[in-house]
Order: sequence, then C-alpha cells, then structure tokens
Amino acid sequence: MPTTVLLSDDMGRPWRITLCGASVITGEGTSRVVQELGDDEQAREHFERVLMRRRRDRYTLVEVKEIDDSDPLLEIDPLGDRARWEPERGCLTVTFKDTADRALCEVVIERANKLGARVLHLLCDSASPGDAFPDALLSVTLETVEVLILDTYWQSLARQRRNYFGDLAEIFEAMPNLDRCFISGAIKATPFAHSRLRELYLLGDPLPEVTVAALAESQLPALEFLGLKLAGEDEPAEGTTVCEGLAGLYAPKLGEVMIEGLADIVGVLGSDALEGLLRDGSVLSLGGEIDDEDALHAVLRLRKEGLHRLSELALPLADTLSTDGDATAREIINTLVDTDEYPRTMEPTTYLEW
Repeated sequence: MPTTVLLSDDMGRPWRITLCGASVITGEGTSRVVQELGDDEQAREHFERVLMRRRRDRYTLVEVKEIDDSDPLLEIDPLGDRARWEPERGCLTVTFKDTADRALCEVVIERANKLGARVLHLLCDSASPGDAFPDALLSVTLETVEVLILDTYWQSLARQRRNYFGDLAEIFEAMPNLDRCFISGAIKATPFAHSRLRELYLLGDPLPEVTVAALAESQLPALEFLGLKLAGEDEPAEGTTVCEGLAGLYAPKLGEVMIEGLADIVGVLGSDALEGLLRDGSVLSLGGEIDDEDALHAVLRLRKEGLHRLSELALPLADTLSTDGDATAREIINTLVDTDEYPRTMEPTTYLEW
C-alpha cells in the first residue's frame, strides 16, 4: 500500500513525502511535486534517501501511515507545476506550457472558481490558448476575479505577438466584477461593455487597428484610466486615427489616458482628433517621437487653451528636446511634465501590487 510520512522542521512547519509504487510525491495540494522513478525499488530507495536527509536536517517525525489508493494525497493535479497560488493576494498564476487546449482552460477556470481567486494571471511559455479560453468561459463566470493579467513578463512585447487569448469581449462578459486589466500580446477585441472596469492597459506590437476601432464602440461607464501601447519593436503608429477612435468610446469617468508608441507626437497634438481627450482636470501622457522641437513649441502655443484644461500633460521631453527646448515647452504649458516624472508605466511593475 502507499505510505505517507509527515515531518516538521524546527519551526513547526509541516513537510510531507509519499511513496506510491514507482512514484515519490513531496508536498501536497497545489505545491506538491511528483517524481516518477524507473520502478518500485528505485522509488523506495529514493524515498528513504530523502527521508534520511530530512532527519539529518533535524526534521521531527510526526506520523507514518499507509493510505488507500483513493486517498486525496494521490490525486493527480491536472495543472501540476503550471499553477501557483498566493493566498495573501488571492492570486492564481497559471503558465501555459506544453498545451493550452479547451480542456486545460476549463481546469484553470474551475480552479479559479474553487479558490475564489481575486487576481488571475495567465502566461504563455510557449503554448497559447487562443479561442479555447473564451470558449471555455461560455457556460461559466468568474465572479470573484477583480484583476485580469494576460502578460508573460519575461518576454519582450515582440515575442508576445504569439500570445493570444481570444476575443476580449467574451472574456470580459464572463468576469462581471472586473476592476483592472493588464493585457499584452496579440490582442483581439470586438466592441464590448463592462459596468465596473476602472483601469485597462492594452499593449501590442503593434496594437491592431481593429482593436482600437472596437474601443470606439465600447461602453465602459466606470473606466477611469486607459493605457495603450501601440508598438514596441514594431514601427511607431500614426496616432490621429487612435485619437479619433477614442473619441467614440463611452467612458464618462475617464480622467487619465496614456498612449505610447506614437510616430509623431506633434501631429497628434495638432490634430482635431485630440479634442475628445482634453477634458477638464484630466491627465494625458503621450510617448513616442518628437522630431522638431520648434514644431512642438508652435503646436503647444496653438493648442494652449485646450491643453490647459488638463491637470497634467506628460511628454518625452528629456529624450527628445534640448535643455532650452524643454524649458520653453514648460513655460508655454505650465502643467507639462516629462514622461519620466509621470507615475504610471506600461511595465509589469504596474500590476505587482494589484
């Protein structure tokens, strides 16, 4: 029969090891590790060696017992080492490795519901679920999820072009209490509505025009912050089309917009399409290229009245202007700051404390 041994270290923390045929299982629950040995004899030898090392490390024996084959300790976790649970944050992190089919997506969703996950962070290394993820959500909801992170933080944005999670509209529909989202990769969205979403970050390389167009037809009455990264290593994007699209977004509480990857910031500032983002007391941050500081000064003077409606305008001053050019720009618009002074970022550090 299978044998399980429970030990504790000098601080009273438990540690379990179980022998079952040719398998040795260390730990239990979502943190356990299953080692498959060549045969029963090799497994027993390994089991005894590990126990001997732990006893030398002053672990105390708590119990030794034989268990049935049906014991929960022997149940195989279909997520295995793909999943990590942080109870203090209520965060379930799942990495799609060798497979990402609908069956595995259903297991992820079931686990999130079972744990009551507040934060769901999905990564691709290297499998990507594509439409299988929203398909798995068709008949269920994730009521407890308030934060959704679809980002493989160690990969460049260019590498994440292969990471795809299906239509965001279908995902958001299954998460009615969503508050914050940070999403990177191959982002696809049709027009969507969400009554509680307050912060939305979308990072693409490039961010597809169809996704920006979908935003223009979306209904986000609670949205307070919108961050768009239009390009990473890809060619910077022409931003007036983006601003025109955002003008159609229904988001009456939107007070902060951050757009990175712009090919021509001066052109965006001079465009009539920007008017929809110039709301009293709001914040606008634009990242990208400024090729001519004299042209920037001219457009700041031209749009001075509208830009002064903002509580803060952030531009990449230090990276693109001379010292004198920086000072002149700040004199024209007294609420102007450098993007390095702007507290938000499009980096993974954004969601570490969510």
